[in-house]
This record gives sequence, C-alpha cells and structure tokens, in this order.
Amino acid sequence: NSTILVVTSASHMPRAMIIFKYFGLNAIAAPTNFRTLDKAEFLTMPSVSNLQSSTHVFHEYIGIAWIYL
Repeated sequence: NSTILVVTSASHMPRAMIIFKYFGLNAIAAPTNFRTLDKAEFLTMPSVSNLQSSTHVFHEYIGIAWIYL
C-alpha cells in the first residue's frame, strides 16, 4: 500500500480524510491555512466576517453528512 500526503485547508481536512478512508487509501494529513480566533474578536459584536466563518463551518458539516448518506 502506498501512502498519500493530503494537503488542503485545515477546515477541509476532516472531510478529505473521511473520503480517503472510505476509498481505502492510506492518507497522512498535512493541513494548511489554519484559521485562528483572536481573543479580542471573541468579545466583540457579531460581524459579517464572523457570519461568513460560521457558514464555512456549516458547509463542512453538511459535506460530511452528505458523505455518510
């Protein structure tokens, strides 16, 4: 068995690894583009960028749910 190095955005990695595992491929995760939250941002009012981040998260969860369907 060969090993595949999966390079993708950290937010996409869980879904990507599920897909590789489903197809029986031996994959090693190499996530990139980590999104971090500044502690000061956590205490501010909601903003458009925060809403965009939350829709990104929902998109990933829906993608994972779709895989299992």
